[in-house]
Amino acid sequence: MTEYEAADLQESKRAVLLQQLALMQSLGSHLQSLGQTARALLFGYVTLAYLIGAKLTGVQAVILSFFFVVWTSAIYSEGRMIVTGAIRMYESAVDSATDLNMDLGNQWDSFIKYAKPYHSIFTLVLSLAALYFMWSIRHP
Repeated sequence: MTEYEAADLQESKRAVLLQQLALMQSLGSHLQSLGQTARALLFGYVTLAYLIGAKLTGVQAVILSFFFVVWTSAIYSEGRMIVTGAIRMYESAVDSATDLNMDLGNQWDSFIKYAKPYHSIFTLVLSLAALYFMWSIRHP
């Protein structure tokens, strides 16, 4: 391999690494907007439970709770896929950066360390708390 080819390969790897980092930033933004959607859904459900929960029939409460659980599960699973994808990209980026003798810094370390387990626990606790709130409003 000539010196030019080696330099070109090095720059190509560098460009791929920068694209991976940009995609990770994009995934982070998408995860943030997904979190805003989840908070809006949770706020809407709790508000409905507080305002009209006691007036709902049993069937209406079950339907409302069913749709809440379905949408929460969809948001949770999409968030889970984003977090898993970001972790895989980070691991790939670290390998690429190591090959290129580049330092990525530690801006992603805390996200990678805490995102997976706490994302699941946080979503589950909030969803169960909202369902319990609906139950307590309907059965004082």
